[in-house]
Amino acid sequence: KRLAVITGKLVSIISLVFHIGAGASWPGEIALRIKPDILSLLSVNIDKGIIFVAGTNGKTTTALMIKTILEAQDLNVVHNASGANLLNGIVSACIQNASWTGNFYADYGVFEVDENSLSGVLKSVKSGKSIKSGKSIKSKVILVLLNLFRDQLDRYGEVDVIAEKWINSFEPQRAEDRNIRKTNATTIIANADDPLIAHIAQSGTRPGLEAGVRYFGLDDPAQFMKKMEHATDSIFCPSCGTRLVYKGVYYSHIGDWNCPTCKNNRPKPDISTWDYPLPGLYNRYNTLAAVATAKILGISDQQIQESKKEVFSMTLVRWNPARDLMRFPSDIFRMQREIDQLVDSVFRRDTDEDLFPSVWSPAVDVAESDNEYLVKVELPGINKEDVKVTVQDSVLTILGEKKQET
Repeated sequence: KRLAVITGKLVSIISLVFHIGAGASWPGEIALRIKPDILSLLSVNIDKGIIFVAGTNGKTTTALMIKTILEAQDLNVVHNASGANLLNGIVSACIQNASWTGNFYADYGVFEVDENSLSGVLKSVKSGKSIKSGKSIKSKVILVLLNLFRDQLDRYGEVDVIAEKWINSFEPQRAEDRNIRKTNATTIIANADDPLIAHIAQSGTRPGLEAGVRYFGLDDPAQFMKKMEHATDSIFCPSCGTRLVYKGVYYSHIGDWNCPTCKNNRPKPDISTWDYPLPGLYNRYNTLAAVATAKILGISDQQIQESKKEVFSMTLVRWNPARDLMRFPSDIFRMQREIDQLVDSVFRRDTDEDLFPSVWSPAVDVAESDNEYLVKVELPGINKEDVKVTVQDSVLTILGEKKQET
């Protein structure tokens, strides 16, 4: 473990000194190649529990809300604030907080997690040895599941594939783990208004599993859309395949749904309203998810309300390595490519992520008003004539090609 942590810290220092990226992923990547189970060893430094926030939209804001509420209670939190949400980014965040021997103390870990990486991350924190007693323990885990949309089909395929991976990650407890089930059980906090998320959460309660489930969702018919738009993600029952019936839709496929065939209905939310600190419908869901998490952790309503000022003033910083790297000379880019190629050739590590081709994902910001959506996409190095923007069936598609030197 020490070699992996020391090497990761050195990589971080080199990255910062030579301005090679933000040092948010490579320290963890190198550490994983030296010690593949490094996250399991580092996670035992987190005393009270690990919170993973996953979903297509809202995970950065929700994770930051949870972190802000916890810190307002004078709790120590380790968090991947850079937005690097793959396994290597989470390991990097732990290494950043650790000493050179790999030890640190945190009450909670709050990590946003990429959809396709969630199952692998869960396996990486399932067991370890306590830094105090040396006994084997199972990490306490809270999963905050927000939503699943199609905006990353180019990388991951159908949302059903992601859902199946999430469900398969809820493996039955082994017999030798029975003594620690009650104190280390997984808790799932799920969006009841997303049919697929609700289905995933319900799978966590099947016999042999110890997951408890809490739901959040809106109960505000005044917010229903006049008609259902671009709802192609999850309008069929995940259990029987029948087309779902909606009493109302808040946006996309998110709403008050039920299945007329198998009677699979939207679960009743445990929390459906709050004094929202941030504007916008999306942030209502983010707030409900964060509050539901805080309540599960024993934080009172009054304490959560008192955290409102900190939540309202929090600053979201989008990690944009492409933008950061544009500030430095081209020889830095060449050096980084050479280092990448060298590391890949020496430390090649096979993971689920290798099954999916690498693609360029530009930074996208979306703002919503009463009358329109404003979409801003950073496309450095691409001519306007090479970008095609289309809208069909209420789906916005932006196509372009970024050519790189070989």
